[in-house]
Amino acid sequence: MSNESRAAILENVRRAIARTGPLPPDLAPPRLFAREMPAHERVALFVSRLEATGGTAAIAKHPAAVRESVTQFLAGRAAVCAHDTRLRDLTGIPNTVTAELEPDRLRAQCTSVEVGITAADYGLADTGSIVVIAAPEQPRLLSLLPPVHLAILAMPRLFVGLDDLLLAEPSVLDRSSSMVLITGSSRTADIEQILVRGVHGPGHLHVLLVDDSHVTL
Repeated sequence: MSNESRAAILENVRRAIARTGPLPPDLAPPRLFAREMPAHERVALFVSRLEATGGTAAIAKHPAAVRESVTQFLAGRAAVCAHDTRLRDLTGIPNTVTAELEPDRLRAQCTSVEVGITAADYGLADTGSIVVIAAPEQPRLLSLLPPVHLAILAMPRLFVGLDDLLLAEPSVLDRSSSMVLITGSSRTADIEQILVRGVHGPGHLHVLLVDDSHVTL
């Protein structure tokens, strides 16, 4: 966009809101607020908010239990797993393959399986959301194309909300051009307010929380 076009658009905005004079060159960013919440309360809040959006959750009480929990959830269904070192213990699960890094092959994989498995970089308890940062070893297609998305989330990465995450990890937005917040399954509604799941993404989100503190749901 040229400077002239930008100036013309801003002038139209000023006229529309009856404002005179130049707009502030830089608006101060909103202040972030941290909230204290015990770990077990964060987990309980996350699970309740996730379930309210139609998602489900389970807990692996220690990292060694992740493979068994994933195997039970898949129940023999075909899955493709992100090429991520955090998920290396899932290699060799029946009917589960590691994601190809070449885009066309990855797309073919994702269209032929029922479950896409990724690591969740963070969780937000107040909305029941997971945060997935796109990376070469964990393409976005894994969490978008298969009908079911299985996300593995380490409990220490579960924050109360987005403010708490950005205060604890101020450089998180510099890690990738794509940081996706996923809240429940994909859903849409038409003019008659008929809700349909899985139109623009997975129809179901399952989050496996991993910890060794013996937290129970």
